[in-house]
Amino acid sequence: MPKKNTFISELKSIIASSNYSFNDVPEEVIPVFVSFFEALTDVRNESYILHKLSDIVGVAFFGIISGCNTWNEIEVFGDYHLQDLKKYLELKNGCPSHDTFRRVFNLIKPSEFGEIMVMVLEPIISKAVFNHIGNAFIDDNKMITDILSMDGKVSLSSSRNRRDKDFIKALNTMHVHSTELGITLVSEPIENKTNEIPVGQKILQTMDLRGKVITCDALNTQKELTEIITKSHGEYVLPVKENQKNLKDDIELYFKEGFDKTKVLYKKEKDKESSKIVTREYYLSPEVTWCYEVDKWTNIHGFGMIKKTVEDLITKEISEEKRYFISSFNDSIELFSRAVRNHWSVEIMHRDLDMFFDEDDNMTIRSNALLNFNTLKKVVLSILKLVQGFYGEHFSKNSIRQRISYGFGKEIESIFKSISYLITKKAK
Repeated sequence: MPKKNTFISELKSIIASSNYSFNDVPEEVIPVFVSFFEALTDVRNESYILHKLSDIVGVAFFGIISGCNTWNEIEVFGDYHLQDLKKYLELKNGCPSHDTFRRVFNLIKPSEFGEIMVMVLEPIISKAVFNHIGNAFIDDNKMITDILSMDGKVSLSSSRNRRDKDFIKALNTMHVHSTELGITLVSEPIENKTNEIPVGQKILQTMDLRGKVITCDALNTQKELTEIITKSHGEYVLPVKENQKNLKDDIELYFKEGFDKTKVLYKKEKDKESSKIVTREYYLSPEVTWCYEVDKWTNIHGFGMIKKTVEDLITKEISEEKRYFISSFNDSIELFSRAVRNHWSVEIMHRDLDMFFDEDDNMTIRSNALLNFNTLKKVVLSILKLVQGFYGEHFSKNSIRQRISYGFGKEIESIFKSISYLITKKAK
């Protein structure tokens, strides 16, 4: 479990302990938010259109944040809350059917949908961070503003085994996730796990990585990736395992045989996790030139190790694990440890999609509809994280969704007043 030292978790703590008031808070946030949906390209034949595209996406958004996880549930929600929804949407022909939601979402280009959702979320969360945290640098000296975690996820129920047609594989998507802001910046479909490597590299080639540290799983630790990150002006902390055996063996031997402790940066953390005491020791060494493998990679300036010791308070058993990393920097143990631990934020995002939105039970076949539905769920997840501090420590993200479902009209206004407060006021 990652330590809660991201901007979004810090923001939650600040709000939870502040004396906030919604007096004089602007109330036009919902119309502004919904207006972004109107920027989507509508490819439907105008002669057969009964529902505005922005209305269809808007009802789906409001349905998901109110606890809906399927197209059928969204249709039921839309019919039941039609009058409340008409405050923000036109809906002149009532609520669309579940088939209309599925069909229209399948016509939306996923890349465009994802870009517009990021255009909605990133300014809101960045402004909230600026207002309530101030300095948006993780590392002042290196001008680092974010740690981006790259990882793939399979939507398990999206596959089909048809007798008369080719087997339809489950949707596998590569995500680039902002661990500090809690939003997914890019989602790109991939054919299977072996194709994850070039897809991840292709995504990063299109991004400006200035002020960003890239993390990933060991599968994506490739020589080409370090070159791409460096050319895009980014930094990296990448795990090294058996797929890079020679490099891994060299780093392991270096830390095992006795290194010069005066040259190695060190940090120790101890946390109580359930019935266990977990100690993490971080090492970052600038001594890399001795390693023959280094010349084959781009911009390696540090070797890292994390030693994790787990003591079970019940059984008294003690276990130990060591993991090894390459890094483009060697002068900040704080940044190194933060990158290593916060990489798991993308895994937690995947877990939240499964736990709160039944993502692995979604039977929508691999298609644009599934990709866009997944994107909208991640938007909702980001908003829930953003406002969670207003609800108190005992409210989970799912509890907030349940509360909205019980009193949609009142609760959705409260959600967006919270957002309005974050972007227009400063915590006291």
